[in-house]
Amino acid sequence: MNQQLAQHWGLNPEVAFLNHGSFGAAPRVVLEAQRREQDAQERDPIHYLAPERSLYKKLDAVRSRLGDFLGCPADDLAFVRNATDGVNAVLRSFKLEPGDRIVITNHGYNACNNAARYVAERAGAEVSVAEIPFPIEDPAEAVAAVAAACCDRTRLIHVDHVTSPTGLILPVEEIVQQARARGIRTLVDAAHGPGMLAMDLERVGADYTTGNLHKWLCGPKVSGFLHVRPELQETVRPCVI
Repeated sequence: MNQQLAQHWGLNPEVAFLNHGSFGAAPRVVLEAQRREQDAQERDPIHYLAPERSLYKKLDAVRSRLGDFLGCPADDLAFVRNATDGVNAVLRSFKLEPGDRIVITNHGYNACNNAARYVAERAGAEVSVAEIPFPIEDPAEAVAAVAAACCDRTRLIHVDHVTSPTGLILPVEEIVQQARARGIRTLVDAAHGPGMLAMDLERVGADYTTGNLHKWLCGPKVSGFLHVRPELQETVRPCVI
């Protein structure tokens, strides 16, 4: 990072910070704005936090801008702490029967793959792993691998937009289209998507999409979103009731 850009961050100048995809670093202007909001809350907590007074209006304004950025209606977005929270909200709400299957990939984020295995085990369902090759020669190989892992009992495909361990950009739009043709729902973990890729959630059409705002978008820590198609929103509940 050149000095003109580096001045906007508080990063240690002795360290070459290359791992922005893990947690990111918020620019000084973001931290200053965050501090102003924290100070406003501490000055008058009741007024700031009361839904009908201050906080919800602020969140609605942010949700509106986020919807424009992600290419979806603001009403279809909910805030979560991070993408893992969003994945768990969907998986823990998803109704499975014994013998049903969830498809994950061998490139998936381990915490989210663990969540899929947990909900499947509780329901007597199964997890199938799509073996996407690495290195990969063509995106079609990823689509074929996911399709090959599906069967008549597959109810949900959980796939990363950008894989955490290997950095692949998966062809989620094609995977979603194939899944819909087979009556299978799709959960896209876009933890690394916002700010790294141009995202159009309406065009991609996944049933559920979650992502982080504290990575490439340089937002404060503990900021993420969950997008759910309108007809499914009544079926999804937060991890903490």
